[in-house]
Amino acid sequence: MVLRYLSSISEKYERQDSNWIEKGYVSKEDAFVIALNPRRIPFDSSDTNPPRMLQAAYTVGPQYLTLDKTTAQIVGSGYHFHGTIRKAPKAEDAGDAAKSGTEISTGVFQDGEHNGLSALLCSRAEIANHRGELDGDYQLAPNLHANVPLPATFRLRGIYYAVEQSGDGYKVTPEKHELPA
Repeated sequence: MVLRYLSSISEKYERQDSNWIEKGYVSKEDAFVIALNPRRIPFDSSDTNPPRMLQAAYTVGPQYLTLDKTTAQIVGSGYHFHGTIRKAPKAEDAGDAAKSGTEISTGVFQDGEHNGLSALLCSRAEIANHRGELDGDYQLAPNLHANVPLPATFRLRGIYYAVEQSGDGYKVTPEKHELPA
């Protein structure tokens, strides 16, 4: 499913960013946010830990726990490094051992090729059949390496992932945001 996120990000980034700048809809000084709505992806009705959006944005994979083998108590936790995801070969190539699938890079915020991207926004809301106000299911993750950073005041109801550089990695802190009454 993270591959679908990566594919959508890549397609929108290549198609919209340069196209919109060329047509004058936006300038290079405007923040560029890609919105994702995985609602139609089968089996993506709820998210994972860490969220799939963050797995596409950073080289982060599944969570792990470290147990003390004498007490069976949790003594540590973290996330695996996940720099690539293997894309399964097409059915017609499955029998060929040389075509075992393609490695697709994760970490679009870290690759240097997506610095024109200010942030990723994700929501599973079904807009057409929604009653009342939209829920606070928005997930917003800024790109620390963006040429034009996301404005510090741009927040939506939901989870904002505050990101800061920490050594050779990143510290990501989810912050719950509500709109003022």
